[in-house]
Amino acid sequence: MRGTWIQGVERVFDGFFDVDEATVAYEKKDGTWSDPSKRLSVERGDAAAILVHDPEEDALIFVRQFRYPTLRHGEPWLLEIVAGAIDEGEDAETAARRELQEEIGVKVERLERVAEMYGSPGGMSERITIFFAEGSYGGGGGGLEGEDLEIVAIPAVEAIAMLDRGEIHDGKSQIALHWYARRPSKA
Repeated sequence: MRGTWIQGVERVFDGFFDVDEATVAYEKKDGTWSDPSKRLSVERGDAAAILVHDPEEDALIFVRQFRYPTLRHGEPWLLEIVAGAIDEGEDAETAARRELQEEIGVKVERLERVAEMYGSPGGMSERITIFFAEGSYGGGGGGLEGEDLEIVAIPAVEAIAMLDRGEIHDGKSQIALHWYARRPSKA
């Protein structure tokens, strides 16, 4: 692994997301060092995401909610798997269980770790841990105050067909669905 050097980090924006500006240099592939340069990073912490399979209905549970950044692409109500920030003092699994309860009102016995991903590593530090869970949705959830979540159950074969047709645009949901479609045993 090549070396890196951080000369300094300054918080240039502090809000719902924080933005840090760092002066960095790194060891290049030829063994020399780059000149110091400025890099920005959106800091929002890490997240947990969960693909939920309802075995009674053979359906996958999604949420649809307003996402301002996708509005410019004409898609403000994005279909996604359950997800949320990992709060201070939580690990990814604890956060996943909390998010399942808050967003869709489901408690699960077991979570299976599927993947870890960086959604946009050129500008964001967030790492998302993706899980799979079996659980029956019986109503409830809906998010915290200020969240306007629509809970959407889609037959599993249709959700995979939507992925194949390019109708699922959220990256963490795509990863989870690709995993689900190719796993050897479907419980």
